[in-house]
Amino acid sequence: MDSDSVGIMTKTVPLFFDAEGKPTEGCKQVHDAALGWLEGQLGREVNLKSCHRVFVVIDTDGISLTVTGVGIINYVPDVMFHVANERATLRLHQRMNEFLENAGICEAMVYIEPRRVKAWKSMIVSKAIKPAFRWLARVGR
Repeated sequence: MDSDSVGIMTKTVPLFFDAEGKPTEGCKQVHDAALGWLEGQLGREVNLKSCHRVFVVIDTDGISLTVTGVGIINYVPDVMFHVANERATLRLHQRMNEFLENAGICEAMVYIEPRRVKAWKSMIVSKAIKPAFRWLARVGR
């Protein structure tokens, strides 16, 4: 927790949800403020209860709070396909999709080698797959 000379404190607050997916007592004000701030930053609706862990950075004077950051940790499967043809791709996609749905997982990162994008074009279009730009960071370094 940091503070400045005018009595504003900066805190990092974890959000917790009950079994029904509602923010727990004491988290609702921060949750609602974080949701509004994040939706304003991203320009779209956000569902924080589907995230594994959420941390919110707030500036507060003890009465009001201002969100200045939201950190989200999601555990997302890293799916890889090694196939010889489109039929094998479709079969693996179907089976792996069923497995992930049964596990309650709604998104997965799928790496497609740039040189193979053309071979995946029909599936990319039919499944509305969107590119996701990511950076790889090692934890603890």
